[in-house]
Amino acid sequence: GDSPGCPDPDNVMAPQRFVVSIAFCGDWASKVWGKSPTCSRTGPSYNATATKHKLKIQVDQRQCRAVDPLHEFAPSEDCCTQFIADESGEFGTHEYLQESAYWKMSWFRVFA
Repeated sequence: GDSPGCPDPDNVMAPQRFVVSIAFCGDWASKVWGKSPTCSRTGPSYNATATKHKLKIQVDQRQCRAVDPLHEFAPSEDCCTQFIADESGEFGTHEYLQESAYWKMSWFRVFA
């Protein structure tokens, strides 16, 4: 039945949709990309010299460098960002994430 605090619940409550925003790269993964033996062989060609000296990378060179997003904005040069975006599909990111990425959430709280 109706409650005094919510006289018409069928028209107030509707199906909910929860979005969990995951920052795959962020301020940690982007800057350590080249230190990982797995990551540095994944995606575009990792350029250690460009990373060390913060040299700009031409996007059409199919190279990347590890970028610290807390100190500079260069997503088009960042290895992690290029791998996750995988705009051309050449890195197989979609398939990799379907098989390897998962989260276990035991609970979450919603505030209305």
